[in-house]
Amino acid sequence: MLQSCLFALTLAGLSAASPAPAPAPAPSPAPAPAPAPAPQVLSSAESIFSSATGAVASALPTILGNWPSLSDIEKKIGVSNGNDLENVSASALLIPSYANFSGDSWNVRFYGLAYKLPNISTSDLDSLIDGLSTNDLNSTQRSLLQNRTQDLASIPIPKANLTALVFANGSAVTNSSGIQLATTDDVGEFDRFVPVPGLGGNTTSVKIAQTGIMNVTGPGNGTVILVPSAGISVVSDIDDVMRITKVYVPNEGLNNSFVQPYVNVPGIPELYEHWNETLPGVAFHYDTTTPVELTRTYVDYLFSNFPVGSLEMRPINITQPSQILEARQNSLLKLFQTFPQRKFVLVGDSSSSTLLSAYPQIAQQFPNQIACIFIRNTSATDPDDKIPYSTKEFKNLPNNTWFFYRTADDLYNLNITSGQCRNDSVPQNVTFSEQGGILGNGSNGATGLIIGRAQYAAAALGTVAALVLPSELLSWRIPGPNLEDDVALWENARKIFEDVDIYLWKQTDVCYQRAREGETVLSSGFAYIRKQRVQCWGSITQKFNKSNGSCHGATTADGHSVVARIVAIGDSGQNHLNALRKLACGADSLLVDNHTIPLWREVHFEDMVFGVFPFVGETLENCYARWIQNSVGDIIDMILQALEGLAFVHSKSIAHRDADKANFLVQWHPESLDTMQVPIVRPRVYLNDFERAWELPTCMFDNDMDPQSHMYTRPTAPEVQSGEPYDAFKTDVWQFSTSFWNFRSTVPAIDEILEAMRDDNAATRPSCSEARDRLAVILHATVPIDLLIPPEVYEEPLESDCEEGGHLPEAKCAEDQRLGLVPQKGI
Repeated sequence: MLQSCLFALTLAGLSAASPAPAPAPAPSPAPAPAPAPAPQVLSSAESIFSSATGAVASALPTILGNWPSLSDIEKKIGVSNGNDLENVSASALLIPSYANFSGDSWNVRFYGLAYKLPNISTSDLDSLIDGLSTNDLNSTQRSLLQNRTQDLASIPIPKANLTALVFANGSAVTNSSGIQLATTDDVGEFDRFVPVPGLGGNTTSVKIAQTGIMNVTGPGNGTVILVPSAGISVVSDIDDVMRITKVYVPNEGLNNSFVQPYVNVPGIPELYEHWNETLPGVAFHYDTTTPVELTRTYVDYLFSNFPVGSLEMRPINITQPSQILEARQNSLLKLFQTFPQRKFVLVGDSSSSTLLSAYPQIAQQFPNQIACIFIRNTSATDPDDKIPYSTKEFKNLPNNTWFFYRTADDLYNLNITSGQCRNDSVPQNVTFSEQGGILGNGSNGATGLIIGRAQYAAAALGTVAALVLPSELLSWRIPGPNLEDDVALWENARKIFEDVDIYLWKQTDVCYQRAREGETVLSSGFAYIRKQRVQCWGSITQKFNKSNGSCHGATTADGHSVVARIVAIGDSGQNHLNALRKLACGADSLLVDNHTIPLWREVHFEDMVFGVFPFVGETLENCYARWIQNSVGDIIDMILQALEGLAFVHSKSIAHRDADKANFLVQWHPESLDTMQVPIVRPRVYLNDFERAWELPTCMFDNDMDPQSHMYTRPTAPEVQSGEPYDAFKTDVWQFSTSFWNFRSTVPAIDEILEAMRDDNAATRPSCSEARDRLAVILHATVPIDLLIPPEVYEEPLESDCEEGGHLPEAKCAEDQRLGLVPQKGI
């Protein structure tokens, strides 16, 4: 019975897709991937104003932003989950998926939902969709509404055990006992790759297999595309790319989704069929943020109008834009990891802010797998779209890889296989910032519209209170003369972070911010406490000692301690932001020698960009403070790691320009002088604060390049004051070593290296990598217990430091001498 049901729903002629004109050579097998987290970019504006604007939030979360949650449905029916519905038979939804070839079999992705569908009236279901009016519908519209909401009452079955079958060319390739799938999660979802033999070998064109779930009453069937290891994959958004939805007009978007026949965007079915016939080894992957309950509606529409492909739906019970963006990023990441030898064409539209973030991010993470990125500029052809959108994420992508198009005709004749992504007859005028209206020269008579999200939302809702936040970075760093100014600044920003599930700590005194009492303590791997310090330092991971107003301690919804920081406002801070995006996220952030503190998230509000970083336990500033009992071995290990981190940053053509030891963080202080034992494990050091960082084509820097250079107050190398261009990488070396001016290891070979790093002559001063390597040779040749000794620490400069050839700046020496300070030696 199941098999006949499968075949009844299988479209005629789906056993093989159209062959590619030029078969790609068979690559080495690609392993089935494990889902991995992607860098997240969260927009608080998307959640604050999602009910007002379709472009501010993700594609359909705006028009379906008040889609009833799982808890709403369960409350309406009076159950807690599918296990409460004992008299209702189990059903299963298999979402169209894909498979990759590895070894001698295909890894088939089984992806869907186990659920029960209780008896509930259509009117009850429709009433749960906030903003959807069912008055004055004709019979056709009522029928469409009933069909599209029939699965709205799906109640997931958690921890369900499912068994799958696979068919190809009319015959079962699995035995009668089927394939045991992984148990469903707490909301009834399953997503697993399973090796399935008997589906043939690797191919040069897409083939289709059918799948089914045993012992369920619902259809329980689906399709899987067997995707060649090489070729081109088209990843396409659906709403306002393939079908006219108008997410930017919320009420109209609801009607187009539920009560109106689906209408194709003109020319797109023909364009996709053209790609299906001409692109080598082509496969189609459709992606939408429409809730999973509309899967069958979308499948019916897609497979009747477009080439058969896989489908990604919005997971059940997702409500926040941050979660929607994360789901979209993860689906892209899974595709790129599953097919590492395929090229990807990404198609989206300007009304989907999630795609305007997710596409450039995945392109930066996997630059060799990007064929083209095509973004439909909906405002160019629809005067109803007056919502601003941001193009700033495209700034770091090669211009020849992305193209904002107006109609399908703009794309039809592009030679994608040869790398042609641009139609030069279509003007771009992309500003890499928030913009709106038409991308182009206005030749069609329409004018562009550029307004802020907050202003648009306020106009639309009439109830949104304006957030008073500084428009200059300096005003964040120094909000005012009093503690109250600092507190008020971040209190105004609190709502922004709460809307992305980040909760700012309370300012308890001039220096400290502390987590809320009773908050869960969860290890993030960045802050630890020695057991000997638990009694007096037990709260250290929930107490943030801020250095200025630009940073604030916080906790995520799942209990991780983090630090939020304002990074950029408009054009200000872009060097900082670009350095973080290059070093602190993506594949490079995983490299062992990259000590840059990871950028976990970006939070966007209007033209402001906040970074969210893991909370790290300690700072190198205190590595030989009186109350810290670090040995010379502890401290030199930290210095060696810091040099490794700086050398990595320099290898990426970035000068830090504020390499004081205070800007290096460490997971904990080993304090081996307390135990008098060489530590078994060493803490990792992280490089922080890229506010002054500058990417340089060469190592040379001129102070005129940075108009704010004169505002810097920490000591700088002699050449910085020369008025001539200088090697900015060498000044990092000088500044780092000089911040250890009062430290002596008492090991002559080590102290000589630190002294050489402070050489006033940049030409003879070692580079970071040279100093790192020289120090490593000495450290590795020394028996660790020989460095289980206290350092010598000078509380004030020695006379020799201020003599000719001494390593301290003249201004520092003159001030100390004026005050009559006497150098003292201490530990």
